[in-house]
Amino acid sequence: MATTEQPDFNETYNGLLGIFKREIIDFKSLNFWRALFSEFVGTFIACFYTISFGLYDPDNEKLPDSIVLAVGTSFIVAALGNTLANVSGGHINPSVSLGFLVDGQITVLRFIFYSISQCSASVVAVLLVKKLTPQDLHGNLGLHIPGSDVTPVQALLVEFLITFVLLFGTFAFIDKNRTDVTSPAALYVGLIAGANTLCARRISGGCMNPARNFGPAIVTGKMSQQWIYWVGCLLGAVAGTMTYTQLFSAKVISSNTVAMCRRRPTVCEQAKTDAELEKLINTRQRVVNRSLNI
Repeated sequence: MATTEQPDFNETYNGLLGIFKREIIDFKSLNFWRALFSEFVGTFIACFYTISFGLYDPDNEKLPDSIVLAVGTSFIVAALGNTLANVSGGHINPSVSLGFLVDGQITVLRFIFYSISQCSASVVAVLLVKKLTPQDLHGNLGLHIPGSDVTPVQALLVEFLITFVLLFGTFAFIDKNRTDVTSPAALYVGLIAGANTLCARRISGGCMNPARNFGPAIVTGKMSQQWIYWVGCLLGAVAGTMTYTQLFSAKVISSNTVAMCRRRPTVCEQAKTDAELEKLINTRQRVVNRSLNI
């Protein structure tokens, strides 16, 4: 009779023990707590600004224009991403942190503490906005909710989609194996965040960041629809991360595939001298004549 292989429990145990040790070492390091504080500060600033952008305007009896929110969101996300990238990664968003966890760039413990720090910063930011602004400006204090006649499922799917795009783009721009991206990744990520805001504002609010919505929900006591933003954003983050890293990253695409997709250089671009140019032209002319049987 064929014998089935028994799982090597010692190997599994040692693997789990190694992961646990790495988590503890990370937890005890000064860089861990510095990064945690960095995420708190970054998320606080991001939430304070984006919530302030969206305060109710009683004189016009409407919310600020979508363009204002989109441009403001783009600027603050790009600025903070560049500012904090070398300290904590500049995530300022549990969705982004989850993407980095899925890709193995941060530990589980760091993801948990990052998320706690980000959500805490959001609450503090909302409380400060509430304290510093007149009551008639408060409205929902920047709380994202589904638009009128938008079902929870529709809002969830939109949040899934825009967070998918955010994480897909993030990992595309920070791909270390790419040589064609020269500008700071945070600039591109900020542009995606702004475009997502324009796209989804009247459907789901264009959240992308469950921590950004957590603070207003806690302060206003309107928690009933928060599951939409946590489920949609986190699932979108996982899908966006996995799609890029497993299918489109420079590591999994051969150089031949990339070369085939790029434009071929012209004869003038290939030639370095007039003599080479004349030679290339004559060669191509002979090929054409041969194909036409001239």
